[in-house]
This record gives sequence, structure tokens and C-alpha cells, in this order.
Amino acid sequence: MLFHRLSLEAFCHATEDLSKVKGALLNLLPPEAAKSAGFKEQKLEGSFGNEITIVRLELGKQGDMGKAIEWFKESLPKEDVEDFNVDEHVTDDGEFWMRFDKQEAYGGKIVLGGQDTIQLKGKVAAFPAGRERALALMEEFWG
Repeated sequence: MLFHRLSLEAFCHATEDLSKVKGALLNLLPPEAAKSAGFKEQKLEGSFGNEITIVRLELGKQGDMGKAIEWFKESLPKEDVEDFNVDEHVTDDGEFWMRFDKQEAYGGKIVLGGQDTIQLKGKVAAFPAGRERALALMEEFWG
């Protein structure tokens, strides 16, 4: 068990199709994990009065979380995995995060970064809880 919880989150701007943004999130998951994932939406108002929806896809089953993180690691180009600096992706609270390109995800590709992103967030199952232990676990996984 590497995570207590794991989710994918993206902004859906008023100019975007919500179903396409949801599709991009689902495209980042292995098919078996996507089947049991559930969406949550939160409506916000942007700086200029435009509507923004935060779309969150939460993985609730331990097996699905494990499959998803393995899927990300296996789907990324080898050089991205080798160059990935885990230290920059673990917070002081023991949270792990990554960002994927939303447009590429809509096309079915798993690509790090981008200007319009989907963020993966996960609470690392570290004991004792905290950054040092979470970092060690994630370095072991990515190593």
C-alpha cells in the first residue's frame, strides 16, 4: 500500500467541454481503475466572472491506486522516469504530486507538464507520517 488516497484534478474553463475534460482524466488511468473511479465537481467563479469547474477523479480502492501509479510509471517515456526528481514532488505533509498535460491526456498520451495540466495528488502511506518517510518510499518506488 503506497497511498492512503489518490486523485486526479483539473480545471474546466467555461470555454471547455466538461465531458472532454473528464475523458482526459479517465485516459490517464488503466482501464480497470477507471471503472471504479468517481467524479466530484466544484463550481467556482473566475477573476472575470467566468465559470470554472474543478473536476476531481478519486480512486477509492487500494488496488486501483497501486495499478494507477504503476501505469503512470510504465507509460512515461524512459527518460522522463529517469529524470524525475522525486524530491521536488513530495510536500512537507507527505503528499506526492505530479502534473500531466491535459491536451495530451485527452488524446490518450501520458505526458508530464504542460501549460494546461491535470494534477495527480496522493497521500503517501508513510509511518511515521511526514516528508522524510514519504520521500524515502517514493524514491524507492521510482528508483
